[in-house]
Amino acid sequence: MGDQSRSGPLRGSLVPPEAIRNLRAIGRYHQRTGAMPAMEKNRLVRVLAEGGIRITAVVSDPHGVAATALIDCLLDGGTPEQARVCAGRLHAPREELPAALEGEFSEAHRLVAQTIRTPIRFLQAQRADLETRLLAGAIPYEAALSLLLTIPGIDQLGAVRSLVEIGDDMTAFGSAGRWARWCGVCPGNNESAGKRGRGKTTKANRYVRALWCEIAWAASRTTSRFTDRFRDRVARRGTQRAVIAIAHRIARVVFVVLSRRVPYQDSTVDDQALAVMKRAPRRIRQPKQYNWLPVTA
Repeated sequence: MGDQSRSGPLRGSLVPPEAIRNLRAIGRYHQRTGAMPAMEKNRLVRVLAEGGIRITAVVSDPHGVAATALIDCLLDGGTPEQARVCAGRLHAPREELPAALEGEFSEAHRLVAQTIRTPIRFLQAQRADLETRLLAGAIPYEAALSLLLTIPGIDQLGAVRSLVEIGDDMTAFGSAGRWARWCGVCPGNNESAGKRGRGKTTKANRYVRALWCEIAWAASRTTSRFTDRFRDRVARRGTQRAVIAIAHRIARVVFVVLSRRVPYQDSTVDDQALAVMKRAPRRIRQPKQYNWLPVTA
């Protein structure tokens, strides 16, 4: 194998630089810690329900800012009336809150709930610290990050997580097809005697696969061509296959963007028109406020 590797038939594996490998360890642990606070939050909601506090009956998101402030007030010994004040801009009928917050919430329930709240706050602080270190370590790769940010569905943290997993050098993969297969989002090919079976995707890199699926979900809710593709695939193939299809498309786009060092441009979307639509109301409202616009007859 060493002779074949030196002569050319074998392609070298992806070995990112040491700085990228160190950031990858932080990024993967940051990804794994995302589910830990969610499990504890769900356990906290179940304990509250056992004590008669049916927070989910009046709040669509029991983990939101208003709901968290409401729960903290109750756990700190506040009354339902005080909790209503702490709720802030909660989009729930105020007359329904007292009935949902008054229950047989004993001291044992409060003790268990307070105990669950402690690791939630610790995990959130730990996750925020990991995110800060991850973003700080990716500063030297600002050029690649700026290219990834032009792709719909990728935010600052998503771009950094992508960079630490795949690096910024695509020469190790050779083509977009090999790159998609390495990511685990390439559709399978199961055909025999003219009959096509279920083409399952390969397992490949589970961290990259999960990341592309997450980005595909975000891209399906943007103003881009991925939205139309997602809706078309959902109608014909179902939601899960549609997510894999969009993830496959985004993976190929990432390969082209990082290989050619050019930003992504959506041919179906006029970015300049979208920017004008977003900023025009504010720029028109301010001159009207100070009577700077000419009065039309």
